[in-house]
Amino acid sequence: MKKWLALILAACMLLAFAACKTNSAPEAEASAPQDEAATEPTDALTPEPTLAPLDAIAAAYEKTKQVKSVHQDLTEVISIKMSVPVISFEQNLDMRMEFHQDAQFDPFLTRLEGVVEYAGEKTDLLSYSEKIDDVLTVYSSYDNGATWQTASDDPELPTGTQTLAESLSWLTYIREVEVSGAETVNGSEATVYVGTLSSDSMKENASLIDSLDADVDGLDWSEVPDLPFTVCIDNATGYVVRLNMDIADTMLAILKHTMQSEDSGIPMDGFELSIEQGFVETVLSQFDAIDAIVIPEEAKAAPQNQPETDADSLFGTWVLTSAEGEEAKATVDMMLSFGMVMEFTFNEDGTGESLVSYGEESQTTPFTYTYEDGKIFSEGSSLDYRIENGQLYLTVDDMPLIFTRK
Repeated sequence: MKKWLALILAACMLLAFAACKTNSAPEAEASAPQDEAATEPTDALTPEPTLAPLDAIAAAYEKTKQVKSVHQDLTEVISIKMSVPVISFEQNLDMRMEFHQDAQFDPFLTRLEGVVEYAGEKTDLLSYSEKIDDVLTVYSSYDNGATWQTASDDPELPTGTQTLAESLSWLTYIREVEVSGAETVNGSEATVYVGTLSSDSMKENASLIDSLDADVDGLDWSEVPDLPFTVCIDNATGYVVRLNMDIADTMLAILKHTMQSEDSGIPMDGFELSIEQGFVETVLSQFDAIDAIVIPEEAKAAPQNQPETDADSLFGTWVLTSAEGEEAKATVDMMLSFGMVMEFTFNEDGTGESLVSYGEESQTTPFTYTYEDGKIFSEGSSLDYRIENGQLYLTVDDMPLIFTRK
């Protein structure tokens, strides 16, 4: 059952990350109301663009990616239903994320705050990121700045670490688009362009391919539905000011392919899956008008992965935070972002327990163990392990997992 959830969660954010790479973080509603002050239809006649639609989008992309600072508001909603009648299993995966980010790009510095709602739980996020001498550092807090976590020099850091050119790069793969009308966005009239990103265009998009797991190598892209989108371009400034993608059908096709692959290990008989809602919307504003971003001193002072007890000791409670290898890390990152928790506790008396929780489901399993020469022995089986830099590297079911001391 854990693998079901791993594959579902890994695919949930697939197209959101690839096609609208603005933010991500650990975590639904029937609809996503828009900020009426930010975006609303106008009674004006459809404007007469001076450029053909594709040329207008290309020009807007080139202009927008040149800005030195910008504010971004991201909303993402995904509602998945799955069931496996043969094992009497049903699960609803509903998620809503809202992020607000100020970003400056020379030098690269961002401030992001937001909230993730998943499985009835709400998680707040506050983070800063900076790049100095090509080394990226992200400072994150999940308790409104009371405590901070720091990570550096990781090319896969996800939270608010994309440049604007990278965030908007999917616009260069558009092949079909037309003018739809006009809307007021951020208090100014904008021309609305609607179209689809074809499966061929998605296949060409390197950022999309890089975000998928190895199973995509066998994907028949002709069976992947086109991805509907809306782009709004401000008539006065020429900037891209709103982007919206309906990712439900496209994400469903890729998810089903992933689960049907020979390596998934999932029994597909009787399996039913639907995505009732899936969209991502980004609104851009305050172009070249962001005030100086100042990272709090307490965030900068936070240590990186410093355990509170002996760094070489196995004893204590360890929490799953990542995995080794690109595919394993992607799977674990998605599982964690949607609320899964895995912990191992090793007591000095040779007893311990494992905890796995997901949404409202939780399972605690006690065990006894011994350890020596890089192996943990328990109930006739063994796990390879090592401790480096205060982290526990533990191989579970052939997956090399990384745990941080709790």
